[in-house]
Amino acid sequence: MYRNFSLNYLRNIFGYIEMSPWNSIVEKPEYPTYCIIDLDSEKNAFDQVIEAAQVTKQILDDMSVESFFKTSGSTGLHI
Repeated sequence: MYRNFSLNYLRNIFGYIEMSPWNSIVEKPEYPTYCIIDLDSEKNAFDQVIEAAQVTKQILDDMSVESFFKTSGSTGLHI
């Protein structure tokens, strides 16, 4: 399903990809409980955000990393 995308390619299209702070418990800071990848776009169509999220999810699935989509505001998605 996905093409040869890279984080630089996605950053160039959408302006930026925001990686949220490390989400771990105090007792094990080196082992995050989860990570949020925030895809957001103010200048491109939401269907492009959806496509980027699908590509990202496919890559995570290929790596056996469990992931889910969640909307973030009116123009973005969290994975």
